[in-house]
Amino acid sequence: MYFTHVGELTNFKELPLDDASKAWSGAIENYELIEKNGVVTLTVKMDIVEKHLDYFQNNFPKGLEVVKKLAEEKMLDVVAIVNASVEKIWSYWTEPKHIMIWNNASPDWHTPRAENDLRVGGKFLSRMEAKDGSFGFDFNGIYDDVKINQLISYKIDGGRKVKITFEKIDDQTKVTELFEAETENSFELQQGGWQAILNNFKKYVEGN
Repeated sequence: MYFTHVGELTNFKELPLDDASKAWSGAIENYELIEKNGVVTLTVKMDIVEKHLDYFQNNFPKGLEVVKKLAEEKMLDVVAIVNASVEKIWSYWTEPKHIMIWNNASPDWHTPRAENDLRVGGKFLSRMEAKDGSFGFDFNGIYDDVKINQLISYKIDGGRKVKITFEKIDDQTKVTELFEAETENSFELQQGGWQAILNNFKKYVEGN
C-alpha cells in the first residue's frame, strides 16, 4: 500500500494548506507485505518531518506490535457509528432490560433472559434462542476490564477474548468490537453475525 499525504480534514472537509501542513504535504508512506514459508513480513517506509521523528520512532513499532498480535490471534472487528451520547450507549449496552431487546442478529432470534454483573471478575449471561424454539444457547463470560463509558473487555467460555471500545466523536459515538475468532465457522460468517447484532444495537439506540 502506497499513498501520499496531502493535507488535513475536519468533519470530512479538506482544509486549506497552512504553514504547518505545508511542511509535510507530499510526504510518502509505504507499506509492503512479503510472505515466505507462511510468515509475512510487514515493512513500513515513510517520509517524516524532523520534529515528529522521535515520536514515530518510539510509537510506530508499538503500533506494529499490536498489528502482529491481532493478526496472530486471529482477531476480527466490527464497527458502528451511533447517533447518541456515549452515556446513553453505555446504558443501553450494559443494562439487561435493553440487552434483551437488541441482542439478536435477525428477527427470528431473541434474548429472553440477560444477566450482567458489570465489574472486573463479574459474570454476564445472555440466553439466545430461535423464536420457534428449535435452538438456543447461553452466551456468557467473565469481565477482565471495565472502564465506564470507555471500555469493556471479557473472555467468553473457551477463553476467547472480546474487547469493546466506546469513542465519542462530536455528537456521535463509535462502537468497536474486537473479538477472537473461533474455528468452527468461517471468518466471514462470524464477522457478519457480530456486525448484524451491532447494527441492531445501533438501530435500537437511535430509535429510542
